Amino acid sequence: MILYTLHHLPTLLLLKNPLVRISDYLLSQRRTHLPLFCYYVSPLTTMSTLHPATLAFLDAIAEYNTRAYFASVKDLYTEILASVTELCQYLIDETGVRHADGGPLSPKDCLFRIYRDARRLKEWDPLYKHNFWFVISPTGKKDSIAGYYIHIEPGNSFFACGMYWPSSSELKNLRQHLAEEGIIYLTHTHHPDFVERFGQVQGEMLTGMPRWFQHYDHHINLIKMKQHLVYHYYTDEEVLSDTFVDQLLDDIQVVKPWASRLAHAATTPLQ
Repeated sequence: MILYTLHHLPTLLLLKNPLVRISDYLLSQRRTHLPLFCYYVSPLTTMSTLHPATLAFLDAIAEYNTRAYFASVKDLYTEILASVTELCQYLIDETGVRHADGGPLSPKDCLFRIYRDARRLKEWDPLYKHNFWFVISPTGKKDSIAGYYIHIEPGNSFFACGMYWPSSSELKNLRQHLAEEGIIYLTHTHHPDFVERFGQVQGEMLTGMPRWFQHYDHHINLIKMKQHLVYHYYTDEEVLSDTFVDQLLDDIQVVKPWASRLAHAATTPLQ
């Protein structure tokens, strides 16, 4: 087994007892304040969907959030970004989502930049995000309704879908549909596959009934909801495994009927 280490001074080490030696080496690098990226490559296994150093890179960026350090690992960042972009493109192709204008959807439409907006930064704010994320929807990252959201971050990676911040008109449309056709919504969210993968729909909720809906006495909790969100969290090992993309496709397959119904209801006034 070969251990590859990536740093601004490239190194290749052959370790007989990697579990012990890696730990010692990482500690020694910490003492000299030189972050180290390491991962295994075995000729007997399939490479993971994402670059093997993805999470280690994000961990280091969270701790060493400076322009000088980012410049020293820019080549590695470029490789990792390419693998994230490839994952995004693969999911676009597999789901068949197209741009709202009828043309093809591209990863550029969906991916958020790792660079923070310098115009809004305060003196001690981090310069770089310590995660990768993208939204697959007809308007890419601009959409807030029923897009497929993939978030990659050490210890906090997840798939999400739903309505995070709908407009007042979208929320009113949805509430009208829920008041009259809430049973259809519940049919999706109570399906065994849906419950097993996502649990319950989450989101902020009003304490009282919204205006225009006070006279309804059924599906009250659904009508009170301001957000409709589902999550499926992944461990770091799952994110770097060669089954991660298949798991994401399973998420999309299970959530799609509910997401489609949600998008239709939010954008279509009930006659």
